[in-house]
Amino acid sequence: YDNARLRSKLMFSDKCAIYLTQKPYNLVMWSNQNPHFHEQVKQFPPKLMIWAAMSESALIGPFFIEDSENADRYQQLLREEFIPELERRGLLYSCHYQQDGAPCHTALTTRHFLDIHFPGRWVGKFGPTPWPPRSPDLTSCDNALWGIIKRRVSQEKPASVAELRAAVT
Repeated sequence: YDNARLRSKLMFSDKCAIYLTQKPYNLVMWSNQNPHFHEQVKQFPPKLMIWAAMSESALIGPFFIEDSENADRYQQLLREEFIPELERRGLLYSCHYQQDGAPCHTALTTRHFLDIHFPGRWVGKFGPTPWPPRSPDLTSCDNALWGIIKRRVSQEKPASVAELRAAVT
């Protein structure tokens, strides 16, 4: 999108896991006294999966993904949450939609769904504007939104998944 007007209409989307025991940063320890230090970490801590989309002027979401994501659930999220919100804001027929190459995004049924709702206006693997091969998944969500949400949630120190959900909201 080398045209600034089109680039301003591009909605970047992504999903992220927010863990109940979220650390605001990676932890590295150096010690001369105890080089055998270890920290016991729960293998599958409670988490929430969230999905959002954002452009230079709009943030839509976050929406919660309750179960593991597949093509049907992804299309349901787009159909029941994302598209109605775009329509409510008057953006549905003017925005361009970007998604990464996750398997549920590249399913034939998902691509057909996007061709109907965003004809010629979506970016992704096998899309009308292809996501470049071996391209890093660096979107506005990755560069800004997830860090902001994780930092704020870790400051609130939620004790349950319900509190975590409230903190994300």
